[in-house]
Amino acid sequence: MGKLASKNKLNYLKSLKIMHHSCWYDKGGVNGNYSCEECQLEKDLKKATKMIKLSNGYCYDMGCAAGAFGFLNGWWWERPLCWTGILRPQDWTITTKSLTMSPIKGNLKIWWPFNLYRNCVQTFHDGVNSGTVNAVGMTNPSLPVWIRDYYPKVQKLGLNVIVNVIPYTVEEAEFMGMLLDDLKDIKGVELNLSCPSCKKTESDPYDLVKALKSNCKHPLGIKLGYSDDFNDNVIVKDCENYIEFVTLINCVKWEQLYPNTPSPLAPYGLTGGVSGAPIRSLARASLAAYKASGLKVPVVSCGGIESEGEAYSRFVMGANAIQIGVKIKNDPIGAQKMFDSIVSNIRK
Repeated sequence: MGKLASKNKLNYLKSLKIMHHSCWYDKGGVNGNYSCEECQLEKDLKKATKMIKLSNGYCYDMGCAAGAFGFLNGWWWERPLCWTGILRPQDWTITTKSLTMSPIKGNLKIWWPFNLYRNCVQTFHDGVNSGTVNAVGMTNPSLPVWIRDYYPKVQKLGLNVIVNVIPYTVEEAEFMGMLLDDLKDIKGVELNLSCPSCKKTESDPYDLVKALKSNCKHPLGIKLGYSDDFNDNVIVKDCENYIEFVTLINCVKWEQLYPNTPSPLAPYGLTGGVSGAPIRSLARASLAAYKASGLKVPVVSCGGIESEGEAYSRFVMGANAIQIGVKIKNDPIGAQKMFDSIVSNIRK
């Protein structure tokens, strides 16, 4: 570990007051516990980081949030960064943008760049934090088309992919499960139960989880929205025999965060969901509530992770893995550097 990186993480862990052994005050280690600050740092990081080992043997600790790399290895405007190695999707655990059984046009006109950040995606500043609001509206080619057009690239490039899906009925969940079951080179499936940009499913979440898992051998997780109390959360409790991870949190509806302020997308008749720094406190609160509830399913934390310090904070709070989202869009170079630095420490 480089001296500068070590110093930065030491300072961060100091601020969390989790480094408290004798060698913190005396490098000689009066009580003989640890010999130096760097040893203590690595000890605390190792203790805090307990990656998810899925039933297929895949180890999951760092990934991109659903859709950050589009439907596979980057949106078209990210491709030059991928070609040059500035962004390396092959290093990440990639969660795809949500896929449905039938194609949905949505609001994202990916072929018309001048509208891209105007009619359904915009950055904003609320006086404290900068964030992103999007009303993409579930734009996707459908799971069958993804399998036809994108899955061969998974095999060719050796990408580590978790397929995010939204079935609206039990029948769709069963059929999606059968389609996914044949894809031997994916690492898992994530069932999106909380997207603020799509219509509500017609079936009970438990029934969707059971139907999907009963027809698919791959490790299954669920993605939930913000909650500050998981003691009464029956979704996780009911589904714990079928799922291997829970992802917290999805983007948050604009009106939930800013009830008295019009969305930047209002001129286009949209409101959207907020991601990035403005939802950081909600993501932290959800993670804390989840851990306090005693639920045992491993948790993936996301939402507002835009620095190494925040990433380590989530691990210390009990996250088994993290996802980075908006950072990839706003600062792709910084996102890849952050990824490289974090994994160099937590995978020791």
